Amino acid sequence: MPIKGDLTSKEDVGIAIEDLDTLRLEVNVVIHCAVLIDHTFSFQNHIDVNVLGTLRLFEVSKLFLCLENFLHISVGYVSPPDGHIKEKRLKLDFNPETLLEQITASGNFHPSQSINEFGSSKRVKQHLFSKALAEILLSKRNSNGDTLTILRPVMYGACWKSPVPGFIDELNVTGAFIISVGSGVLKVVEGLMDNQTDVIPVDVMADYCIASAAFYSNNHRTNYM
Repeated sequence: MPIKGDLTSKEDVGIAIEDLDTLRLEVNVVIHCAVLIDHTFSFQNHIDVNVLGTLRLFEVSKLFLCLENFLHISVGYVSPPDGHIKEKRLKLDFNPETLLEQITASGNFHPSQSINEFGSSKRVKQHLFSKALAEILLSKRNSNGDTLTILRPVMYGACWKSPVPGFIDELNVTGAFIISVGSGVLKVVEGLMDNQTDVIPVDVMADYCIASAAFYSNNHRTNYM
């Protein structure tokens, strides 16, 4: 049953009171997969959706009487760029609460020094920074022993099996590449044999979400995958 909401809304993420009552009584798992990825949006837009929106939904989920797990989908590239995605809490050289206050207090504030270690361009950096900040703040605010699971996938690709092999519904970076190769338009790709490309089929990612939400259910701590 679809329920209307808005992560940028400060009032119960835009969920109507009657719908919120239904969720409060019936929802036992929250899978938070909403994210602003479009790098053409401003830094403040990324903070409002990816950080503040995530925290707003997390606070609303605490009203759910049957909640067993809040699963937040982050991104693998928040980890240090050493070739491995760590399954542990991020460690960054700044106070996340203080930084968030500075960002929200001024629409022009941009933490350029703190953001430099993320990604290869300004637009990629601000997206990854927002996801990292959301992770840290979620774990800090999970102080009541609730079950929080943070999943760090890499880039999504076309489906492996479900609903049909090769299905893809958007032309993002990997989607455009896969469609171009599969349709025969792109016949040759120049590259280095030692390079690795991180792509996971989107249906496999969906399976991981469901499985990890169930596996870590009610373990009353913060889990990283």
